[in-house]
Amino acid sequence: MPKKIGVDGSSLSRWENGEYDLKLRVSQISKLIKLYNITFTELEEAWENTQKKIQTNQRTRKKLVHEY
Repeated sequence: MPKKIGVDGSSLSRWENGEYDLKLRVSQISKLIKLYNITFTELEEAWENTQKKIQTNQRTRKKLVHEY
């Protein structure tokens, strides 16, 4: 998979790590599924991984703010 995938002006980055940056509209999700022959489950897992990383980053940021 390429590092960036453009769909309707949006981009998915770091796809190979199972994470992506943007919330995708339903039309974009169906285009990705058709274009790259991936399953909805793969997209769902990537979304969940991204959400976990966001939560971890937020906790780390809060901890750093309290330490300083």
